[in-house]
Amino acid sequence: STGLIFVFSITLHAMMPVDHARLLQSEEGKDVGPPVRNKGSWGGACPTHGVNIQPLHRARQEHNDLDWATCCDTYGMKAGFGACSCCTLLLIAPIVALILASVLTMSHTASMAILLTAIVFLVVGFSLFIGFLLPSCVAGLNPPPPAPCCPPLVDVASNPTHHNAGHGGIKHVAVVYNPHAGKGKAGHILNDVVIPTLRSHGVTVEEIPTQRVGHAREIGMGTDLTRFDGLVVMGGDGTIHEVANGLLSRGEAVSLPPLGFVPLGSGNAIVSDFRQSQRRRGREISVYSELEAVAEWAAERVADGRSCCVDTIDVDTQGQRIACIAITYFGVVSDIDVMGEPLRCFGPLRLDIAALWAVIKRRPMDACSIRARLPDGTERIITNSEEDWIGLSVNLTQHWSDSTRASPVSQLDDGVGELNILKCGKSRRQLLKAMSLIATGAHTIAPDSKDMVEIVPFTELTINFYEGKPPTPSSVSSGEAPGTLKPGLFDVDGEMFRHDGSVHMAVKPRSWRLFVDPEEECGSDDALQELPQDAAPMQAQMSAPTAGGGALSSRTSGYLDYQVYPQRWLNVAIFCLCIAANQIVWITFAPIAKTTEKAFGVGSTFVNFLSLTYMLVYFLFTFPASKAIDRLGCRPALFVGVLLTALGAVVRVVAGLLDDGHHPAWVSWGLMLGQSLAGFGQPFLMNMPPKLANVWFPMHQRVAADTICSMAAPLGAAVGFILPSAITGGDTGKMSLLLEVEAAICVICIFFMFFFKNEPPTPPSAAAAASHELLVAPAAGRASVLKESLIAMQDRDFLALQISFSFGMGTFNTLGTMIDQFVAPFGFDEAAASNLGALTIFFGLVGAVFFAAVLGYTHNHRATLMLAFFSASVAGVIMALAIPQGMKWL
Repeated sequence: STGLIFVFSITLHAMMPVDHARLLQSEEGKDVGPPVRNKGSWGGACPTHGVNIQPLHRARQEHNDLDWATCCDTYGMKAGFGACSCCTLLLIAPIVALILASVLTMSHTASMAILLTAIVFLVVGFSLFIGFLLPSCVAGLNPPPPAPCCPPLVDVASNPTHHNAGHGGIKHVAVVYNPHAGKGKAGHILNDVVIPTLRSHGVTVEEIPTQRVGHAREIGMGTDLTRFDGLVVMGGDGTIHEVANGLLSRGEAVSLPPLGFVPLGSGNAIVSDFRQSQRRRGREISVYSELEAVAEWAAERVADGRSCCVDTIDVDTQGQRIACIAITYFGVVSDIDVMGEPLRCFGPLRLDIAALWAVIKRRPMDACSIRARLPDGTERIITNSEEDWIGLSVNLTQHWSDSTRASPVSQLDDGVGELNILKCGKSRRQLLKAMSLIATGAHTIAPDSKDMVEIVPFTELTINFYEGKPPTPSSVSSGEAPGTLKPGLFDVDGEMFRHDGSVHMAVKPRSWRLFVDPEEECGSDDALQELPQDAAPMQAQMSAPTAGGGALSSRTSGYLDYQVYPQRWLNVAIFCLCIAANQIVWITFAPIAKTTEKAFGVGSTFVNFLSLTYMLVYFLFTFPASKAIDRLGCRPALFVGVLLTALGAVVRVVAGLLDDGHHPAWVSWGLMLGQSLAGFGQPFLMNMPPKLANVWFPMHQRVAADTICSMAAPLGAAVGFILPSAITGGDTGKMSLLLEVEAAICVICIFFMFFFKNEPPTPPSAAAAASHELLVAPAAGRASVLKESLIAMQDRDFLALQISFSFGMGTFNTLGTMIDQFVAPFGFDEAAASNLGALTIFFGLVGAVFFAAVLGYTHNHRATLMLAFFSASVAGVIMALAIPQGMKWL
């Protein structure tokens, strides 16, 4: 993992230069910006202070800003060639030593000394790397509760601009779309989803494709819109920004047709506020994971005909004005857009990669002062003189992207903007953890992360950047000259602009009209969601007065008080013990195949089938077991699984004890019967974790509970690999002792069943309550598990996931079942086979934690799965090459 990170760092360094001085001037020393249609300020022209970041790679030779990132704060000094010293000593040096030891001719003692030293350094380096990721891994496996979900719009009574054209009132719309958006899928989405959906409601469509950068702005400025009932924009935040600025340049955009959005970009901030609000549980879902469904949903909103006016922010600098419709970034958050530009082929993942690099880089902002006018009319001055800031974001929307809810209290039409000050924190580990919690807004309420972000509501801002040291608030307040203004770059809705060192921003309430769904998106007592019990800090902040009229306390009042119980963790512990016992029984004979053959007089094929029986029985009983778990509950299903496992283990003991040494056939078939009975119990245990997590745990802890329960199975298998070899040691006379020990473990699990509870007195979440209501509903209204499974099999994505998972699971089971037979011909004994199986599972658990952290940070399931399968394939090739050579250490 450390090596991959290092190689990735080298590649990223070559691809992603962010040289602000270079971007501020072209090679000839002239300004770089989009074509100017007319000179003058915003309102009749395209801005002249825009920056074209497309040819960013040309600035690599002049790059002087993006230093090498370092994974530690204490030992992050640079070596001579750019890498940090910890990477040099703990990664590069051991790799070089291993290469030299294998290439150069030297004594065995010297070679082993170099080898052992290199391994020690690699282990230390790997441990430091894991320690760096540990807080993020912990947060990913057991995340704090998400920030309360705030409706994106104030209640209808507080916004008088709501209008309902009525069903059939929207008859003719124009669709402005970027043909290259959505990874080139814009044409497919338009022709196969958007147009058919609109036409099904009697809406005619006129297509207007954009042809170049800035064309969408020209369409908004010059197109005759009087003949349209609405305007649909297909693209990312940049395309929406251009169209909106073109419309606002006409004057009062509120009198123009309302806009609807089909999100196809990497950010999709505005649409995410609307789309995610329907979830009402703090769970953020990537647009790309359900692109066609989102497009249909967006088209339905347009046909529905309801709209209202929302806010914009006038951004003034260099004597020009542009309109911000979603977010403005300064500092590292702005740099993320620039660094991610060469990685557009990765889609939304490019922003996650750039963000991870920026966090590891942890470069503080320039000296800065902010003069903010608060919603109550008072003024506040803030500077970074006492603590370093890493960046600023000025929000109208809650989301930075479709999976990042960075400003949970923002509303689009309340007349107030939110300034988010991101602080460097005490270490990179603290900053990385805080950034990993931004997805659900938990960074604003988590005890050790909420101090990393300060949210300041405002109606007007003046932000100044200076050369040298930051001024103090008192010096700015007294009017002292804090220093020379420092020009730089900033990001408005995904578009880069230059500033002259001073940026003035003012909220312009309800200045353009959007299609909305009031029932889903406006604050009211009918549109509330469950709130975490420790969300008091956020509730207090959400109760602050706003310019939109009244306080926001209505968002958090009247929610259901769901309760969780400590019993849930005892249930998890008991379940883990039970499923581990079942897996110990499964893998008993695989690591000691030769000993089993001698002890019971059977062949290798029979030994293989002692393990394969589990898989065959699982295939036959998985649907009945799932139905039993769903209908009866966790405790009855767990009791069945444990009882069958214990019964199977006891039958194996009886068969072993009655063997008279002549190995009658009924003894071997007694072993098979015992394995089959335990195999019958496996699906009752293996299929239970999601149900147990749903019944007992609140939403923000379900992933952790499900992960812990699921990891208990391979952990039990790891014990099952080590235990047989440790007890028997190749002695056939100790086979009975092995079977008795495993049977005793299974019987003890029956005793613990008396402490396992079926369900809590009250549900822990709204989803759990809904599931309970579904279960007690009449059987006629419920679909069968088999029927639902057949429907799922018709889904292409589900089928692809199932096939790929089957290959991975089949490979693991084959390796586990036949591991002794794989390695025995090459000089490995049963102890080595056991250790190999246990190590495979142990590092599989480490990989599970690592990939859980990756998935929690990126929210990209496909890329994470591809990385997992690629890593496993590489490891498989190495194993296939190493085993025939007898290289145990490799």
